[in-house]
Amino acid sequence: MVFDALDAGMKAKWVTGDEVYGNNTDLRSALQHRNVGYVIAVSCDHQVPSPGGPVRADSVARGLLAASWQVRTAGEGTKGPRLYSWAPLQLPDDQPGYRWMLLRRNDTTGELAYCLCYSPTVVPLADLIFVAGRR
Repeated sequence: MVFDALDAGMKAKWVTGDEVYGNNTDLRSALQHRNVGYVIAVSCDHQVPSPGGPVRADSVARGLLAASWQVRTAGEGTKGPRLYSWAPLQLPDDQPGYRWMLLRRNDTTGELAYCLCYSPTVVPLADLIFVAGRR
């Protein structure tokens, strides 16, 4: 549906989705090819690039320092701001554009969520969080 809409002339700066879409490497590659940014959830066992080779998303989270996390809102919810801790990590890649893994932590429950992100240009963390909050 996304590509049908884009082929029909619809403009989209960002695409977002859950793990079903995020674990689909063909979808992510096609969006990058069209220069459409994305913030798409992936599973904890999804392999992400690292300087030493692919690693599980959750193993990256275990190695983060406390200073890596920033408390920010993902937007307004029915009970007020949806505050989470966020940690962006730029991913190595030799292709054009910018890629990140964005980690979200619920500081009440400790639950972690993982997103892969792409943009043809550098964007601030606030933009990635804004898109993640719309998913």
